Amino acid sequence: MTTSRIGMNGESSMAYGADGVFKLFGEDYLETRIAQTSNTLSTAPYSFKDNSMVYLKWERRNEKGFAYDLNYSYSGLEFNPSAGFMEKLGTAGIDLRTQYGWLPGEQSFVRTFKLMSGYSYIKRLIDDGLEMSSLGLGADLSTKSGWMFMSMLESMKEGVMGEFHLGPNAMVPAGEYNQLRLMSMVSTPYSKPVVMDVEFFGGDFFDGSIVSASARPTLNLSSSLQFSGSYSYNRIRFDQRNQQFDSHIAQIKALYMLSTKLSVSSFLQYNSVNSVFVGNFRLRYNPLEGNDFFLVYNETRPSSDYPFDSSNRVNFLNRMILLKYVYTFKI
Repeated sequence: MTTSRIGMNGESSMAYGADGVFKLFGEDYLETRIAQTSNTLSTAPYSFKDNSMVYLKWERRNEKGFAYDLNYSYSGLEFNPSAGFMEKLGTAGIDLRTQYGWLPGEQSFVRTFKLMSGYSYIKRLIDDGLEMSSLGLGADLSTKSGWMFMSMLESMKEGVMGEFHLGPNAMVPAGEYNQLRLMSMVSTPYSKPVVMDVEFFGGDFFDGSIVSASARPTLNLSSSLQFSGSYSYNRIRFDQRNQQFDSHIAQIKALYMLSTKLSVSSFLQYNSVNSVFVGNFRLRYNPLEGNDFFLVYNETRPSSDYPFDSSNRVNFLNRMILLKYVYTFKI
């Protein structure tokens, strides 16, 4: 993989890397990823370590019995994928997930049942401080009719290097915070004309509390036409500081399959935090397996109350047309 980006001011950046998945033995696999970036505006001298990203994962893929995955990740202080996105930069850490699964058999309405556990520890490279550590326990159940249930209790400690704001009326001070959270999810059978995913999340949120709920309905009108939507609400309170934050995110999506090779999809999303609408249209042409052509149009528009300092309201914030072709071959 190689990507490059050139700005109108002459700034250029490049990212290059490789990844692979290797079957070691039985159900054990090794996944590897390594990448580097360079940027002409960077003031730091080039360093193989600081400009690199490394990800290694050893996993056993089992539905029945014992399974696990252990991964190590590292992204250097100068690693900056300007043509892509990474959630955390300048961090290093490990993540361990284990599970034990049962397949009850033909007489049971249960298809699979799993007990799960997880441990993570991630540190910041800039000061060797704690970014996040967590310990979780949970269970996952799926039925032969298609219902799925999952619940996990997680104890975590999170480090905040500098205070950040959630909005004009709420902020989180720097420090380390112990938090206990519960997450639960229910899904109805995907084979039905109407499908619903419901998720609940609640517990501590830094030095406050959070209650979050989301619903994702899907309506399958025919084999070629599908409508779906989602709505999520987050209620955050910091009672000791008399601060609060609420957010609403709503999305609707349509998918139409003109044929087995040609499809079009579009979605519209509203985010109350930024007061913006995001629209997307995508055409996909798939002449052969592993060969895809995409035409994508994205647009971001402000709502009537878009908070843009004291400037006049603008009609749109971003427009993009993207052409993409993917060709897969075997060597």
